[in-house]
Amino acid sequence: MGASAWIVPERQQDGGSSVSVMQNHLAYFLNMDWKRMSLAEEQYRAKAISEWLEHHSFLVLLDDVQDGYYPDLTAVGLPMTLGRRQKVVLTSRSLVVCHHMGCTISNTLEMKCLGEEDAWSLFKYNAGVEITESDNEIYEFAKQMVSACEGLPRAIRAIGIGVAGATCRGKHLADWRFAYKRFKAKNLPPERMEEIVAVLV
Repeated sequence: MGASAWIVPERQQDGGSSVSVMQNHLAYFLNMDWKRMSLAEEQYRAKAISEWLEHHSFLVLLDDVQDGYYPDLTAVGLPMTLGRRQKVVLTSRSLVVCHHMGCTISNTLEMKCLGEEDAWSLFKYNAGVEITESDNEIYEFAKQMVSACEGLPRAIRAIGIGVAGATCRGKHLADWRFAYKRFKAKNLPPERMEEIVAVLV
């Protein structure tokens, strides 16, 4: 593979162009002339990126594309007739996004949520502590937090990292009670669980 780029497309809060942000990321990953690119207009940057990509193999990963915001890949400079060894992969939590971005049933792969055992292993790994049933109350706190994530890996990872910070990767019951109380008070759905890190730490 000639070049690879990982981009998280986002609507800009300050009203700026997300196309420009994506172009900047691509220019960086492609080792293009950063100074010249940053001074140019969006259309020029799109042309320069497209001309570079047309003659190279590449993989572009658009990670966590959100419902209601669909990046204009042509405006960014991605050639929409992809050649051999040229791939654009996107991840999203919404099938609506996949369909809107041109994905078909044949090229869409649905990732299932984690089962109970894998979810528990992922949590313990990120929490940095081995928790067993003999830990009684701590075990119950941890199990309830993991259960609230409904098998969503990003949510489980966030809870694990938050708990690791709140408990210093230890088994002090007072720390776990505090973390669990804050977790319950926030009452976040699984898809927003990444916000819990700032609450727990």
